[in-house]
Amino acid sequence: MEDTEIMKKYGGRFVAINKGKVIASSVTLKEVYNKVIRSQDQEDLYFAYIPGNDILIL
Repeated sequence: MEDTEIMKKYGGRFVAINKGKVIASSVTLKEVYNKVIRSQDQEDLYFAYIPGNDILIL
């Protein structure tokens, strides 16, 4: 998925990214965290906020 597609789909949302794929998204970081914290594979897990025109890696 290209950056522009990601920004259109997830703009204004927090996302969890695992192995290059968005696995959860929500308007709050806490909700995203709660969705993925019990996931078995957390080795390559990142959280990001996508404001709509830029990506900020936390």
